Amino acid sequence: NITWTGDPINANINIEADYEDLRVPTNIFLQEYLNTGNQSLEQQAGKRTRVDLTLDLTGTLYKPIVNFDIKFPELQGELRTFADAKLRSLKENEADLNEQVAGLIIFRSFLPSNNFGSVVTTGSAVVETGYNTLSEFVSNQLSYLLSSILQEALTDNGFVSGIDFEIGISRNAGLIQNAPSANYFPDEIEVHFKPRFQNDKWGLDYGTSFVNATNDLGITNYVIHDVALEYFLTDDRRLKLRAYGKWDKDEVQFQNEQKYGLGVNYRKEFGSLLDFKTDIEEQINKLNTTPEN
Repeated sequence: NITWTGDPINANINIEADYEDLRVPTNIFLQEYLNTGNQSLEQQAGKRTRVDLTLDLTGTLYKPIVNFDIKFPELQGELRTFADAKLRSLKENEADLNEQVAGLIIFRSFLPSNNFGSVVTTGSAVVETGYNTLSEFVSNQLSYLLSSILQEALTDNGFVSGIDFEIGISRNAGLIQNAPSANYFPDEIEVHFKPRFQNDKWGLDYGTSFVNATNDLGITNYVIHDVALEYFLTDDRRLKLRAYGKWDKDEVQFQNEQKYGLGVNYRKEFGSLLDFKTDIEEQINKLNTTPEN
């Protein structure tokens, strides 16, 4: 909203803008936290996740105050803990936060932090950082271009309401120092096809990953798949039915692993525990109130 309390030119402003369709990996953003040799965690960080970027514009037209906020609604477990810690650190340094915001808006990718400490002291780590940054930029731009083409070609029939096509290229940080300098190929190429149907009521996510394994471990290249089907039961998209199937490789025994599941998911965000308490009380009051005849 914009309000005038005198000078018609110097209005008071209170504007919030959300940047939509941001899905990027967090491996570059959390690089200083992932230097632990935990391969599973690094693979999770290499997958694209939803990023909520918000611009808050306050003050006056003459002296606007610009603030940004970044959230990761889909992250869980250790990655969520690391992301929260990194965001607290960024909010103490406005310049670093603005750099990450610029990377998200311009390149659709996070940028390497300047405080990696010992992580960037070796030449191979510097090469890896530059490689990941460049590959993320290229893959994000290619994903955006292909999504736009598919959107225009397939959404005119009314049945398909939207399409996202994502390509991700990531390198295994834990094994890069052991790799020959001439073999800087991606460890994993991930492709996701995500159409939405019937005004976004149905959503399908089919993904395929080609893993370029390390010969030093005696593991050959392999392909893994995953698929998820979602149906939103309510118009506010908080309640949904989800079925999924995931395939992977056991890193020790190198055997195929399969996992299937079916569940109901309800999601709602709260700004504070007080908001949560108030909402619960309102829902209970609605259930206890008998409608009049």
